[in-house]
Amino acid sequence: MDKEIYKALATAIIKKQADIIGRELAVKKAQKIKELLVADEGDVMVIGKTPVITVSSLIREYMSLSGEAAVIFSQEATECIIQENPELKIPPELQKSFIQAASLKDVLAKGFR
Repeated sequence: MDKEIYKALATAIIKKQADIIGRELAVKKAQKIKELLVADEGDVMVIGKTPVITVSSLIREYMSLSGEAAVIFSQEATECIIQENPELKIPPELQKSFIQAASLKDVLAKGFR
């Protein structure tokens, strides 16, 4: 498992969020994640022992602000890295089917009206 790739994934997500919600807020949210050490510019300096879970936690932290949009932006930000590393284990939020599954779950929970 190459932690450098996961650091790149997390950095790409943070920088994409910084473009949308502002660098200060994006970095502040990222710094809440226990296994991440994030520089003030948004670069991930250290990622912990469970990088897949850590990246997932990062995305979910942004989801608390902007819901599914955070997932879409994260997928966009990491698409090239994932394509270049097809063997990489990625969190469910970065899998293309995540949004579709979440939307279907919402529909089923609300019932057919």
